[in-house]
Amino acid sequence: MKERCMLFFLLFILLSQLSYADHEPGHGSEGDEEREQSPEEVKSEAEKSGVSVQGDVPEGTTVQDGKLVYQGTTVDLSGMSGSTIQFSGSDIIVDNQKISGATTISKEGGTIITDGAVTVIADGKQDIIASNVGTFQAGPVVITNGVNVKYINGCLTADSADSLVESDTIATKLDSMNYCDKTIEVKKADSVWASCVYMEDVENAKITAKTDVTIEADKGSEFKIKDCSTNNYDFKSLSDDSSLVVSKSTTTTVLDLKDVQIELVKNGVTETVESNSSATVEVSRIDGVQKVHMTPVTIYTYDAGNPEKDFSVRAWQDEHDLYLKKDMTDQLPSEVKTCKACSIFDLPNHALEIRGIIDLNKHQVNKGKSEGLTAFFTTANANAKAILTFDDDNAFINDVLILNDAPPYKTVISNYLTVDEALQIGNATH
Repeated sequence: MKERCMLFFLLFILLSQLSYADHEPGHGSEGDEEREQSPEEVKSEAEKSGVSVQGDVPEGTTVQDGKLVYQGTTVDLSGMSGSTIQFSGSDIIVDNQKISGATTISKEGGTIITDGAVTVIADGKQDIIASNVGTFQAGPVVITNGVNVKYINGCLTADSADSLVESDTIATKLDSMNYCDKTIEVKKADSVWASCVYMEDVENAKITAKTDVTIEADKGSEFKIKDCSTNNYDFKSLSDDSSLVVSKSTTTTVLDLKDVQIELVKNGVTETVESNSSATVEVSRIDGVQKVHMTPVTIYTYDAGNPEKDFSVRAWQDEHDLYLKKDMTDQLPSEVKTCKACSIFDLPNHALEIRGIIDLNKHQVNKGKSEGLTAFFTTANANAKAILTFDDDNAFINDVLILNDAPPYKTVISNYLTVDEALQIGNATH
């Protein structure tokens, strides 16, 4: 009997404790749900951190322990004193920066920091960092799928991004990029449109699209370029101080080279300009290179795919202009008549006139094989003047006519070239 009474007594105590737990505050169905805050309470709590919540406050928004929570986004108010927060649909607007779908938003040293945002639309006046963002817009610039995107002092950087779009620039698959004042700098990019100039497989380059398009690249960087006249080039940087300026002309493109090599193919001919100083090249969309202004040392190479027809011209001491007439209908510029340091290669009429100091290089052939382009005709006097005439294929040089007694002239005879050399004084040829 004693044992039965003891059992009933223990059972009574247990039931009493369970009943008390059911009615204890914080337990049961009412305690499982946090008490909703009114808009006034949200604004009041935010003001404790110096933050002004403006406009309508959506249902379900709470502020507790210095953190505002809205639709899965936590805003840390602790560093936001003086900031404003507004709501627009699912977006949170912090200091006029619209942020959608972020997991966290905070502010440090005046910079807004967000993680996991779907979209950030910045007004261009506020510094902002997004560790991962689907779309980031700062003024006219839009980045998609950016990692560690930073908009600081008006410039955008990112560890990577799928694309960057601005009114005059489009780039894709960017690795380590910086965009500031119409200039994009990348470690790698699949493609870059800068105005009407297109580049492909870009590496270690800085590209500016303003009046012209300027390309600067690290030594050894190589990629492809298409200009506004649809000419295609292979670009190679020869130093860390190299640059290429491309005009936006749609007829004749002007290229300014500094420590750069460019190569283009037109009408079956490969033309290369390599400058270890500076050069200016005029390129026609029809005929290719028309003029090269060369400073020492600059080399122009004409490669027709036949060693007999190939040649190069090298400026090795003085500045020199090379003019190329490739069609009977081509008109040479008027300055050709009076230029003193220039060469005029008239391919349709099979003649090369040389004025000033220059090297003409032709292939040296040994047992039917070329040993490469070597010096064939060299002048070393600024007053030098000579005309070289070629056969109908512009392969063999038939005559060398010296027009000015300004030695030295040097002619190297190869085993397949036949040359008659003469000196013309007045109307007489000697």
